[in-house]
Amino acid sequence: MQTVLVLPYSLIFAGFGVLLVTLLALNVSRLRIQKGIVIGDGGYKPMVGAMRAHENTLEWIIPLLLLLMLLEASGLSASRIIFFGVALLIARLAHAAGMIWRIFTLRRIGALVSYLLAVAMSIAALVQGFNHLNG
Repeated sequence: MQTVLVLPYSLIFAGFGVLLVTLLALNVSRLRIQKGIVIGDGGYKPMVGAMRAHENTLEWIIPLLLLLMLLEASGLSASRIIFFGVALLIARLAHAAGMIWRIFTLRRIGALVSYLLAVAMSIAALVQGFNHLNG
């Protein structure tokens, strides 16, 4: 009989995270089609914001979702997994919105929460890892 590891919370947050990245990519494609931009930003400032929103979300979402999955697999409480997952999605949405609509406060809040979340999740991972080593 095969044992299957199911990480339901991580699956849900990964699904939402990939949807966010996909929507941001579609926004870049929409602007490319509208403005006839084949490569780069074409000197069009809204394209720069759209591209950076997509790229930055991708840069952050991959490592933090991986860490979320590892934390869930290690037995971290569901309430902490949900807190980390919701905070991650809200932070990345705020940052992306700030980049696209040039709302610096949203961008700053999204970035700050992302940094804090990365530190908190890293500490949680270290604690979980050392706890499992020590039995």
